[in-house]
Amino acid sequence: MPITHESLSIQRAHAITLIINKTRGIRNSRKDEADTICPPA
Repeated sequence: MPITHESLSIQRAHAITLIINKTRGIRNSRKDEADTICPPA
């Protein structure tokens, strides 16, 4: 399968999506820890 500009952009978009999901997951876990340490009133 020849590497085309289109396939490269698709791979880049996929990698960006994975990074966004990872940072979002870290942020969510951090928020959950804060809720357990000091629960919302």
